[in-house]
Amino acid sequence: MGTTLNAVEPLQPPFQCVDEQVFVTPLDGCNDIPNRCFKIVFMLEGHSLLQIDEEPRVPFAPGDVVVIPRACRQRYWTSPRRELRRLHALRLVFDPAVCPPFTAGPHGLPPTGDPERDFTAFVRQHLHDTVHLPGGQDETIRPLLTELRQEAERRQPGYRFRVSALCLAVVVQLVRQLQQHAAAEVANRPSRRAHLALHVREFLLKNLDRALHLDEIAQQLTVSPEHLARTFKQETGQTVFYYLQQLRLEKAKTFLIGSDKTVSDIATLTGYSSLALFSRTFKRHVGASPLHYRQQRWEEAVEKI
Repeated sequence: MGTTLNAVEPLQPPFQCVDEQVFVTPLDGCNDIPNRCFKIVFMLEGHSLLQIDEEPRVPFAPGDVVVIPRACRQRYWTSPRRELRRLHALRLVFDPAVCPPFTAGPHGLPPTGDPERDFTAFVRQHLHDTVHLPGGQDETIRPLLTELRQEAERRQPGYRFRVSALCLAVVVQLVRQLQQHAAAEVANRPSRRAHLALHVREFLLKNLDRALHLDEIAQQLTVSPEHLARTFKQETGQTVFYYLQQLRLEKAKTFLIGSDKTVSDIATLTGYSSLALFSRTFKRHVGASPLHYRQQRWEEAVEKI
Protein backbone atom coordinates (compact mmCIF):
# COMPACT_ATOMS: atom_id res chain seq x y z
CA MET A 1 0.00 0.00 0.00
CA GLY A 2 2.67 2.55 0.98
CA THR A 3 5.57 3.57 3.20
CA THR A 4 5.57 5.34 6.57
CA LEU A 5 8.40 7.78 7.30
CA ASN A 6 9.52 9.83 10.32
CA ALA A 7 6.81 8.51 12.61
CA VAL A 8 6.84 9.97 16.12
CA GLU A 9 4.70 8.38 18.83
CA PRO A 10 3.49 8.61 21.45
CA LEU A 11 3.06 12.36 21.68
CA GLN A 12 1.68 14.62 24.38
CA PRO A 13 -2.16 14.51 24.62
CA PRO A 14 -4.35 15.02 22.74
CA PHE A 15 -2.02 13.86 19.96
CA GLN A 16 -1.20 10.23 19.27
CA CYS A 17 1.34 10.45 16.47
CA VAL A 18 2.62 12.33 13.50
CA ASP A 19 4.08 10.65 10.42
CA GLU A 20 4.59 10.90 6.68
CA GLN A 21 2.88 8.56 4.25
CA VAL A 22 4.16 7.83 0.75
CA PHE A 23 1.95 5.78 -1.56
CA VAL A 24 0.79 5.43 -5.16
CA THR A 25 -2.80 5.65 -6.34
CA PRO A 26 -3.88 2.83 -8.69
CA LEU A 27 -4.73 3.52 -12.31
CA ASP A 28 -8.03 1.71 -11.86
CA GLY A 29 -9.78 2.14 -8.54
CA CYS A 30 -8.55 3.99 -5.47
CA ASN A 31 -6.73 3.74 -2.17
CA ASP A 32 -9.66 2.98 0.14
CA ILE A 33 -8.84 3.81 3.76
CA PRO A 34 -11.27 3.05 6.61
CA ASN A 35 -10.57 6.06 8.79
CA ARG A 36 -11.22 5.38 12.49
CA CYS A 37 -9.44 8.35 14.02
CA PHE A 38 -9.53 12.13 14.22
CA LYS A 39 -6.75 13.43 11.99
CA ILE A 40 -5.45 16.27 9.86
CA VAL A 41 -3.70 15.55 6.57
CA PHE A 42 -1.24 17.92 4.89
CA MET A 43 -0.47 17.12 1.24
CA LEU A 44 3.24 17.62 0.56
CA GLU A 45 3.67 16.24 -2.97
CA GLY A 46 1.47 14.70 -5.65
CA HIS A 47 -2.05 15.23 -6.94
CA SER A 48 -5.13 13.11 -6.32
CA LEU A 49 -8.90 13.28 -6.05
CA LEU A 50 -9.98 12.99 -2.42
CA GLN A 51 -13.35 11.51 -1.48
CA ILE A 52 -14.87 11.27 2.01
CA ASP A 53 -17.62 8.61 2.20
CA GLU A 54 -19.94 9.24 -0.76
CA GLU A 55 -19.30 12.95 -1.04
CA PRO A 56 -18.06 14.39 -4.37
CA ARG A 57 -14.38 13.96 -5.17
CA VAL A 58 -12.28 17.11 -4.80
CA PRO A 59 -8.75 17.85 -6.05
CA PHE A 60 -6.17 17.36 -3.30
CA ALA A 61 -2.93 19.09 -4.24
CA PRO A 62 0.39 20.10 -2.65
CA GLY A 63 -0.21 22.77 -0.02
CA ASP A 64 -3.76 21.61 0.72
CA VAL A 65 -5.04 20.58 4.14
CA VAL A 66 -7.96 18.35 5.04
CA VAL A 67 -9.44 18.02 8.53
CA ILE A 68 -11.15 14.65 9.09
CA PRO A 69 -12.71 14.64 12.57
CA ARG A 70 -15.00 11.62 12.15
CA ALA A 71 -14.99 7.97 11.27
CA CYS A 72 -15.41 7.61 7.51
CA ARG A 73 -14.23 6.00 4.29
CA GLN A 74 -11.35 8.03 2.92
CA ARG A 75 -10.46 7.42 -0.74
CA TYR A 76 -7.60 8.70 -2.89
CA TRP A 77 -8.36 8.44 -6.60
CA THR A 78 -5.85 9.00 -9.37
CA SER A 79 -6.17 12.54 -10.68
CA PRO A 80 -6.42 13.32 -14.41
CA ARG A 81 -2.67 14.05 -14.18
CA ARG A 82 -1.83 10.34 -14.19
CA GLU A 83 1.92 10.99 -14.24
CA LEU A 84 1.64 12.28 -10.66
CA ARG A 85 0.21 9.18 -8.97
CA ARG A 86 2.82 9.13 -6.20
CA LEU A 87 1.53 10.95 -3.12
CA HIS A 88 3.42 12.20 -0.08
CA ALA A 89 1.34 13.45 2.85
CA LEU A 90 1.96 14.33 6.50
CA ARG A 91 -0.62 13.07 9.01
CA LEU A 92 -1.33 14.50 12.43
CA VAL A 93 -3.38 11.94 14.36
CA PHE A 94 -5.24 12.58 17.62
CA ASP A 95 -5.30 10.02 20.43
CA PRO A 96 -8.66 8.18 20.25
CA ALA A 97 -8.63 7.73 24.04
CA VAL A 98 -8.46 11.50 24.55
CA CYS A 99 -9.99 12.96 21.38
CA PRO A 100 -12.08 10.26 19.67
CA PRO A 101 -13.59 10.87 16.23
CA PHE A 102 -17.06 12.36 16.13
CA THR A 103 -19.77 9.78 15.58
CA ALA A 104 -22.99 11.19 17.09
CA GLY A 105 -24.90 13.65 14.93
CA PRO A 106 -23.55 16.11 12.41
CA HIS A 107 -21.08 17.64 14.88
CA GLY A 108 -20.64 14.70 17.24
CA LEU A 109 -20.76 15.15 20.99
CA PRO A 110 -20.52 18.72 22.30
CA PRO A 111 -17.11 19.71 23.70
CA THR A 112 -16.60 19.72 27.44
CA GLY A 113 -14.19 21.98 29.31
CA ASP A 114 -12.88 25.47 28.70
CA PRO A 115 -11.45 25.64 25.13
CA GLU A 116 -8.95 28.28 26.27
CA ARG A 117 -7.66 26.08 29.09
CA ASP A 118 -8.19 22.55 27.75
CA PHE A 119 -6.64 21.93 24.33
CA THR A 120 -8.85 18.90 23.68
CA ALA A 121 -11.91 21.10 24.21
CA PHE A 122 -10.33 23.69 21.90
CA VAL A 123 -9.92 21.10 19.14
CA ARG A 124 -13.42 19.68 19.52
CA GLN A 125 -15.01 23.13 19.52
CA HIS A 126 -13.25 24.45 16.44
CA LEU A 127 -12.58 21.35 14.29
CA HIS A 128 -15.89 19.51 14.36
CA ASP A 129 -16.53 19.46 10.57
CA THR A 130 -14.73 17.78 7.70
CA VAL A 131 -12.96 20.63 5.92
CA HIS A 132 -10.85 20.70 2.76
CA LEU A 133 -8.72 23.85 2.69
CA PRO A 134 -6.98 24.41 -0.66
CA GLY A 135 -3.68 26.19 -0.07
CA GLY A 136 -4.14 25.83 3.68
CA GLN A 137 -0.40 25.46 4.25
CA ASP A 138 0.08 29.21 4.30
CA GLU A 139 3.05 31.31 5.45
CA THR A 140 2.20 30.68 9.12
CA ILE A 141 1.77 26.89 8.88
CA ARG A 142 4.44 26.00 6.34
CA PRO A 143 7.45 26.91 8.54
CA LEU A 144 5.94 24.96 11.44
CA LEU A 145 5.56 21.87 9.25
CA THR A 146 9.15 22.23 8.06
CA GLU A 147 10.47 22.39 11.62
CA LEU A 148 8.20 19.53 12.67
CA ARG A 149 9.57 17.30 9.90
CA GLN A 150 13.14 18.23 10.82
CA GLU A 151 12.56 17.36 14.48
CA ALA A 152 11.00 14.02 13.52
CA GLU A 153 13.95 13.18 11.29
CA ARG A 154 16.84 14.34 13.49
CA ARG A 155 15.42 13.07 16.82
CA GLN A 156 17.55 15.27 19.02
CA PRO A 157 17.01 15.22 22.82
CA GLY A 158 13.49 16.36 23.66
CA TYR A 159 12.25 15.88 20.11
CA ARG A 160 8.94 14.33 21.26
CA PHE A 161 8.16 17.39 23.36
CA ARG A 162 9.14 19.68 20.52
CA VAL A 163 7.06 17.75 17.97
CA SER A 164 4.06 17.85 20.33
CA ALA A 165 4.49 21.60 20.77
CA LEU A 166 4.75 22.12 17.01
CA CYS A 167 1.61 20.04 16.43
CA LEU A 168 -0.20 22.25 18.92
CA ALA A 169 1.02 25.39 17.15
CA VAL A 170 -0.04 24.02 13.75
CA VAL A 171 -3.56 23.29 15.00
CA VAL A 172 -3.92 26.74 16.56
CA GLN A 173 -2.82 28.43 13.33
CA LEU A 174 -5.15 26.22 11.30
CA VAL A 175 -8.12 27.15 13.51
CA ARG A 176 -7.27 30.85 13.17
CA GLN A 177 -7.02 30.49 9.42
CA LEU A 178 -10.41 28.76 9.25
CA GLN A 179 -11.96 31.54 11.32
CA GLN A 180 -10.48 34.17 9.02
CA HIS A 181 -11.97 32.36 6.02
CA ALA A 182 -15.36 32.15 7.73
CA ALA A 183 -15.27 35.85 8.64
CA ALA A 184 -14.35 36.79 5.07
CA GLU A 185 -17.24 34.73 3.71
CA VAL A 186 -19.68 36.41 6.08
CA ALA A 187 -18.36 39.85 5.17
CA ASN A 188 -18.70 39.14 1.45
CA ARG A 189 -22.03 37.37 1.67
CA PRO A 190 -25.08 39.58 1.07
CA SER A 191 -27.64 39.55 3.85
CA ARG A 192 -30.75 37.43 3.36
CA ARG A 193 -32.76 40.63 3.10
CA ALA A 194 -30.49 42.05 0.38
CA HIS A 195 -30.46 38.68 -1.37
CA LEU A 196 -34.27 38.56 -1.50
CA ALA A 197 -34.52 42.17 -2.69
CA LEU A 198 -32.03 41.41 -5.47
CA HIS A 199 -34.11 38.46 -6.68
CA VAL A 200 -37.27 40.58 -6.60
CA ARG A 201 -35.58 43.20 -8.79
CA GLU A 202 -34.41 40.54 -11.24
CA PHE A 203 -37.89 39.02 -11.46
CA LEU A 204 -39.51 42.41 -12.05
CA LEU A 205 -37.03 43.30 -14.80
CA LYS A 206 -37.71 40.04 -16.62
CA ASN A 207 -41.48 40.44 -16.39
CA LEU A 208 -42.13 44.13 -17.08
CA ASP A 209 -44.52 43.30 -19.91
CA ARG A 210 -46.88 41.22 -17.73
CA ALA A 211 -49.53 42.04 -15.21
CA LEU A 212 -47.94 41.10 -11.91
CA HIS A 213 -49.42 40.34 -8.52
CA LEU A 214 -47.64 40.18 -5.19
CA ASP A 215 -48.81 36.59 -4.61
CA GLU A 216 -47.24 35.46 -7.89
CA ILE A 217 -43.91 37.16 -7.17
CA ALA A 218 -43.82 35.68 -3.67
CA GLN A 219 -44.66 32.22 -4.99
CA GLN A 220 -41.84 32.41 -7.52
CA LEU A 221 -39.40 33.32 -4.75
CA THR A 222 -40.85 30.81 -2.24
CA VAL A 223 -41.66 33.36 0.46
CA SER A 224 -44.91 34.74 1.83
CA PRO A 225 -46.33 37.91 0.22
CA GLU A 226 -46.18 39.69 3.56
CA HIS A 227 -42.53 38.80 4.11
CA LEU A 228 -41.62 39.81 0.57
CA ALA A 229 -43.37 43.19 0.81
CA ARG A 230 -41.92 43.97 4.24
CA THR A 231 -38.38 42.89 3.36
CA PHE A 232 -38.29 44.76 0.05
CA LYS A 233 -39.50 47.97 1.73
CA GLN A 234 -36.89 47.61 4.49
CA GLU A 235 -34.08 47.05 1.99
CA THR A 236 -35.00 49.62 -0.70
CA GLY A 237 -37.26 52.13 1.03
CA GLN A 238 -39.88 51.53 -1.69
CA THR A 239 -42.84 49.23 -2.12
CA VAL A 240 -42.57 46.47 -4.69
CA PHE A 241 -45.11 48.08 -6.99
CA TYR A 242 -43.73 51.59 -6.70
CA TYR A 243 -40.37 50.14 -7.75
CA LEU A 244 -42.05 48.21 -10.57
CA GLN A 245 -43.77 51.38 -11.74
CA GLN A 246 -40.43 53.21 -11.90
CA LEU A 247 -38.93 50.39 -13.95
CA ARG A 248 -41.84 50.49 -16.36
CA LEU A 249 -41.69 54.24 -16.79
CA GLU A 250 -37.93 54.16 -17.44
CA LYS A 251 -38.44 51.38 -19.98
CA ALA A 252 -41.21 53.39 -21.62
CA LYS A 253 -38.91 56.42 -21.87
CA THR A 254 -36.29 54.26 -23.57
CA PHE A 255 -38.83 53.04 -26.13
CA LEU A 256 -40.17 56.56 -26.74
CA ILE A 257 -36.71 58.01 -27.38
CA GLY A 258 -34.95 55.11 -29.07
CA SER A 259 -37.63 53.45 -31.20
CA ASP A 260 -40.49 54.21 -33.53
CA LYS A 261 -42.94 51.97 -31.67
CA THR A 262 -46.41 53.37 -31.20
CA VAL A 263 -47.49 54.56 -27.78
CA SER A 264 -50.04 51.75 -27.72
CA ASP A 265 -47.31 49.16 -28.36
CA ILE A 266 -45.12 50.71 -25.67
CA ALA A 267 -47.98 50.53 -23.17
CA THR A 268 -48.30 46.80 -23.86
CA LEU A 269 -44.54 46.17 -23.73
CA THR A 270 -44.29 47.83 -20.33
CA GLY A 271 -47.13 45.89 -18.74
CA TYR A 272 -49.98 48.42 -18.74
CA SER A 273 -53.45 47.02 -19.25
CA SER A 274 -54.62 49.91 -21.39
CA LEU A 275 -53.31 52.88 -23.33
CA ALA A 276 -55.37 55.24 -21.17
CA LEU A 277 -53.83 53.89 -17.94
CA PHE A 278 -50.34 54.14 -19.40
CA SER A 279 -50.84 57.72 -20.64
CA ARG A 280 -52.39 58.84 -17.36
CA THR A 281 -49.64 57.24 -15.24
CA PHE A 282 -46.86 58.54 -17.47
CA LYS A 283 -48.14 62.13 -17.40
CA ARG A 284 -48.64 62.07 -13.62
CA HIS A 285 -45.05 60.97 -12.93
CA VAL A 286 -43.14 62.50 -15.83
CA GLY A 287 -45.12 65.73 -16.27
CA ALA A 288 -45.88 65.23 -19.97
CA SER A 289 -47.87 62.84 -22.10
CA PRO A 290 -45.91 60.04 -23.83
CA LEU A 291 -46.22 61.75 -27.24
CA HIS A 292 -45.23 65.16 -25.85
CA TYR A 293 -42.24 63.58 -24.03
CA ARG A 294 -41.10 61.90 -27.27
CA GLN A 295 -41.45 65.15 -29.19
CA GLN A 296 -39.50 67.12 -26.55
CA ARG A 297 -36.63 64.66 -26.44
CA TRP A 298 -36.35 64.52 -30.23
CA GLU A 299 -36.40 68.31 -30.52
CA GLU A 300 -33.64 68.55 -27.94
CA ALA A 301 -31.63 65.98 -29.87
CA VAL A 302 -32.00 67.88 -33.14
CA GLU A 303 -30.98 71.17 -31.51
CA LYS A 304 -27.78 69.59 -30.14
CA ILE A 305 -26.83 68.25 -33.57
